[in-house]
Amino acid sequence: MSIVNEATQPQAAVPTPTQPWKRPKSAQRKDLIFTTAVAFAAAIFVLITGFAGVDGWLFASFLLVLGVTLVRGRKLIAKERRNNVASLLIASAAIAAFIPWMSIFVSVLIKGAKGLRPNFLLCR
Repeated sequence: MSIVNEATQPQAAVPTPTQPWKRPKSAQRKDLIFTTAVAFAAAIFVLITGFAGVDGWLFASFLLVLGVTLVRGRKLIAKERRNNVASLLIASAAIAAFIPWMSIFVSVLIKGAKGLRPNFLLCR
């Protein structure tokens, strides 16, 4: 009968789950500060220049983010720089396509809410 010493037995590695999609808190904080700074700078830009309303603010925000992306991209290799600019343009195009849909949806909700009555579903 042999006694097996537990200290000599190899320990099984316990896998730890990873979440590569979850960004660290420091990166989330930087993004929040950057977004706030861009929103504030765009608002100042709208007040100083002739741009008006939400459209002017969105346009100024886009220009600021594009400028920051290009300035930050100077330190990157060409492939990463193109990827950053393409990502920005694709996100901007998606937002530009999404805004009219949301505008129509909100106007239908606002105007349709006036037509709702307690007897709406009753046939009387």
